[in-house]
Amino acid sequence: MKILHTAGLAILMLLFICPGLNAGQIYQWTDESGVIHITNRPPPKDTKLEEIIRYKEKTAQEIQQDKLAQEQKQQERLQQKKIQDAKKSKIRAQEAKKEAEAAITRAEETKQQTQKQIDKYDAQKRRKRKRSSKKVQRLIKEAEEAETQAKEAIDKANQAENKALEADKQAQEAASPNP
Repeated sequence: MKILHTAGLAILMLLFICPGLNAGQIYQWTDESGVIHITNRPPPKDTKLEEIIRYKEKTAQEIQQDKLAQEQKQQERLQQKKIQDAKKSKIRAQEAKKEAEAAITRAEETKQQTQKQIDKYDAQKRRKRKRSSKKVQRLIKEAEEAETQAKEAIDKANQAENKALEADKQAQEAASPNP
């Protein structure tokens, strides 16, 4: 019984899928032995009709409208993706800027610590002038390198933020209707 029902559904689906068949109406009915029939002809008069399915092919205009609607949805999805990508870029740029600012803070702390050590070594400078001088120069150099790296990180973060803002601007321009 299930096999016949499944076969009947398969036939029904084929009738809808095949555009060359213009069935007009599809009838589904069960005969006295329990067999389900799906045909394009009305059932015998003594059987109970279960369902009539009316089939109507789409016109060329309806098909064109469907295509245009699909293309519009695709464009909207692409636009949403651009906007999301721009937002992600902006977030990444902000994170990079925060990391760069943290690096600058660390560099400033290092510089302050170095200055304290310099002051400490400066007091000892009179006794151990040569040895102290080399340490001071090394510490100064390390502090300056840390500061340079932090500044480079800030520059990179600002560049990333500018790129994100530009991408966001382009996405917004693309989202607005063209005049």
